[in-house]
Amino acid sequence: MANMGLDFESPKKTDTKAWAHMATLYEVGITFHSCGCSGPGYIPNDSKALISYFEEIKERYLEHQHFWAQRKKDPDTQSEIAKDKHHNARFIYSIPEEMKTGSKKEPFYDAQNAQVYWNKRVLEIEKKIKKIKALTLDNKS
Repeated sequence: MANMGLDFESPKKTDTKAWAHMATLYEVGITFHSCGCSGPGYIPNDSKALISYFEEIKERYLEHQHFWAQRKKDPDTQSEIAKDKHHNARFIYSIPEEMKTGSKKEPFYDAQNAQVYWNKRVLEIEKKIKKIKALTLDNKS
């Protein structure tokens, strides 16, 4: 037994393919937990869609990692800071708070630690993709 969440609807007992997919979802940390108002979010309906979903996430993580690798220095003037926040908001606001120092007017972002952070996230996703592929092969045998 596994806690799949209140939003979980079990497949028919005889649908072994669906049950195998539910086991795969659980193995990679996808469950049907939510607050009840909007549901658990997108949950891929087969292993191929699940791999594709994780590959898309991996691509976004790699974009973040690349951004922080290319960042030479933080902007100096208020005008440059405003432009930076406007153009790079999706990268700047996606790193943990402990990688942000300085003040709101003069922020400093630790680009090196941000690269390490996104690298860890990429490795986690790659691990999940490998696990899905291994589980899918096991289920076909």
